[in-house]
Amino acid sequence: MNPTERVEVRKIYVGRASLFGLLYGLIMGIIIGIFLFVGILLGSDGVSIFGVAVKASVGMGFLLLIGSVIFYSVIGCIACAVWAIVYNLIAGIGGMMHLGLAEHVVQQQ
Repeated sequence: MNPTERVEVRKIYVGRASLFGLLYGLIMGIIIGIFLFVGILLGSDGVSIFGVAVKASVGMGFLLLIGSVIFYSVIGCIACAVWAIVYNLIAGIGGMMHLGLAEHVVQQQ
């Protein structure tokens, strides 16, 4: 049996974290945007936006699709960058994350 190796995460690079958040937000925005697009197409004839009745159409579905992709990408990028900055501040004080890694060996019979 192999011993468990401990890894200390001392720093998270803000640029890489924000790129991860951008990619994650892009994927989530596409998934949620598709559901919004289908909901507009299968929904009722009108939608109320800020109290104003708007006729639902394919164009509005595309606007929601593009808008959700942009919104979730920006929010994911900002959230991951802020999380990385907070983690780096806490890790600088001494509260690092410790990960225990063990090698998994499959034995054949």
